[in-house]
Amino acid sequence: MRRIALIVAAFSILLTSFACSTKESGGVALRFKVKEFERSKTFGDSSRTVSVLIEYPEFVFPKNQKVAEALNSFVDTLKLKPLADFAGDAESDADLDTLSQRFFSEYREMIKEFDDYFIPWQIAADIEPVYVGENVVTVKSEMFLQTGGAHPNTFVNYYSFNLADGNQIKLSDVFKPGSENELNLTAEKLFREEKKIPSGESLKKLGYWFEGDKFKLNDNFGILKDGIVFHFNAYEIAPYAMGHTELTIPFKDIKKLLTEKEWK
Repeated sequence: MRRIALIVAAFSILLTSFACSTKESGGVALRFKVKEFERSKTFGDSSRTVSVLIEYPEFVFPKNQKVAEALNSFVDTLKLKPLADFAGDAESDADLDTLSQRFFSEYREMIKEFDDYFIPWQIAADIEPVYVGENVVTVKSEMFLQTGGAHPNTFVNYYSFNLADGNQIKLSDVFKPGSENELNLTAEKLFREEKKIPSGESLKKLGYWFEGDKFKLNDNFGILKDGIVFHFNAYEIAPYAMGHTELTIPFKDIKKLLTEKEWK
């Protein structure tokens, strides 16, 4: 993954850069350019700096242009999400530059109201294709927000797409009906092994928040080359101090639970 790095500048800067990557899909290259949007603004004192950095792919798929359009449409919405969520802006025509200026304006109002406020604000997003197979592309989104709270927040999400039609793949597309219980048992075994928690020991007593003290996967998943990754963000199953939890379940451990469709 590319490391999210926020650059502080004395004046507003807009930079757009491109890096090309190519992955093969069904013998036809699924290509993407890595694009970068960057803004920063300082309000007097150097510690009063607001920064925005968004890195995202732009797909080209000669085999099926409609699939490329569907992927890019999804990315276009995703790249706006951290700024739009902060602004509470549901406008479909808002762009990165407009939302960044609103972000800067919010900070300007904050320091006008509080003379002793010197906490910098940062929003960053790294949207990256992490797996491309014959039938699947999986995108990982990592979003970082520091907007004056007790601590910064990072949110990680995975999204997998069918390269035949561009539709997002659901868990029900991957697993057979009625397989949820066995899938959760398999995942719990892996979870306990990685966290070094003995079988049968209460998860609740260790600080986890699973309903009924029973381990259960969420739907934040992505298809990878050798398995399926599930990600729990901070505060989802445990306090912030316990961090994120990520599990990758090998296909070999869940082979009998998978649908006949090969998501590779």
